[in-house]
Amino acid sequence: MAIQKMKSFRIFIFTLVVLSSCKADDFYSVTKTIEAPEQIEVNEPFEVKLILTNNTTAHLPLTLDQDITKSIHLMPHWYCGDEYLSDRTPNPKDKIHTYYAVELAPKESLTFDLMAELSAFSNGDSLRLVIDNYEKDFKLANPNCENFNLTLGGMWVPGNGPFGDSMEGYDFSTKIKIKPPANQIHKL
Repeated sequence: MAIQKMKSFRIFIFTLVVLSSCKADDFYSVTKTIEAPEQIEVNEPFEVKLILTNNTTAHLPLTLDQDITKSIHLMPHWYCGDEYLSDRTPNPKDKIHTYYAVELAPKESLTFDLMAELSAFSNGDSLRLVIDNYEKDFKLANPNCENFNLTLGGMWVPGNGPFGDSMEGYDFSTKIKIKPPANQIHKL
C-alpha cells in the first residue's frame, strides 16, 4: 500500500513539474488595443481591428484560435450620456478550439480585422450588436437617448495559460458614438 502511494506521489510531482515548466501565454505583457470608428450608424456595418503588440525586449508566447473570435471575450457597455444602460446578453456557447502558437517578437504586432453591425430589431426600437463569427449577439432593449454611445472592450483569453485565469488578457476598449439613422432618431 505504501509503495502504491509513493508511486502515485511521484507521478503527481512529475506531472506538476512538467505542467509548471510549460511556456504559458503572456497576454499580460502584450499591449492590447482595439480600433473602431469614432462614430457608427445604426444598420451600417463597420470594421473593428484588434491589435496585439509586443513592446517588450523579449519574445512573448501566445496561443490563439484559428477563428480569432474564439480567443476574445467581448464586453460592450452601453451609455446614455454617463448613465449605464443594461443589456441582455446570453451566455456564450461552448465551441471546439483549433489553437496555434505564436512567438511575438519585440516590436512585432498581430492585427485581426472583424466586421460588425449595430442593427435595429423588434420594430426598430431595440438594438443588436453582431460581430461576424462571434459566438453571441449583444442586445439592448428600448434605448431612448440623444447622447448614445458604446464602449467596446473585452479581454483576450489565453489558449495556454494558468488554469482558470484569463485576467492577464484583460483591458482593451474604445468608445464609439452611435448615430441612429434619420428615420430612427425618435426611437433611440
